[in-house]
Amino acid sequence: MSIFVSQTNSFRFMHQVIPRNTEPALVALLNEKINGLVSLEDTLPCVCIVHDMRDFSLVYMSSQGKQRLGGQWNEERTAGKDYFSTYFKIEDSMFFTEKLLEHARTEPDEAFMTFFEEVRTGPDHSYEWYLSSSRVMLRDTEGNPRFSLTISMPINIHTHVTKKVARVMEENRYMRAHQHHFGQLTKREKQILACMARNMTSQAIGEQLFISEKTVATHRKNIKRKIGARTDYDVIKFAQTFDLI
Repeated sequence: MSIFVSQTNSFRFMHQVIPRNTEPALVALLNEKINGLVSLEDTLPCVCIVHDMRDFSLVYMSSQGKQRLGGQWNEERTAGKDYFSTYFKIEDSMFFTEKLLEHARTEPDEAFMTFFEEVRTGPDHSYEWYLSSSRVMLRDTEGNPRFSLTISMPINIHTHVTKKVARVMEENRYMRAHQHHFGQLTKREKQILACMARNMTSQAIGEQLFISEKTVATHRKNIKRKIGARTDYDVIKFAQTFDLI
């Protein structure tokens, strides 16, 4: 793969990063697209990034992005597998790349997928919130998505939006981490879990669902084991996350 770096009104190759099996016509189109980005990168209020969608290795990053990385910018590492683990939360990156691939299969190329993500400018730096949008930039001759374009803008840390975004993202991470637990619950267990989250007694739950108090107690035990809940707060948080209450 190759990283394109602005050099006045043109760009140069820093590495052999264009895959060998990329069609010449696609390489020409890619170069044309990147030339267009380079000509605008100093005027755009965002970071522009191009990835190869086969492995999401980095193809191009605008000068504003490299300036934000500062002394941490390293072409070899940025072009390789350490790129995501160095600058992003890896679990979020895996989630968003999967979502973008799904987006590319179901949506037209001009449709953007917008999301919040946490980015840091080096392994010893703290994470900052960014608002990003991605779309398919080019497809190969068989119609498969090959290159994606992402634009990314930092969110002002002094606004109330940052805290709200952090809460939403934390809930999303919790949901992803416990999705398999939710899938293990039966319909009846979900009903009882909703009642538990409302602080209903076993007797009240039994009367509402027409089952014995002993059966409710057994369900309570199994539900807590399945979702890994130790406290009433854990039960409420799980139920709220999966819209049971």
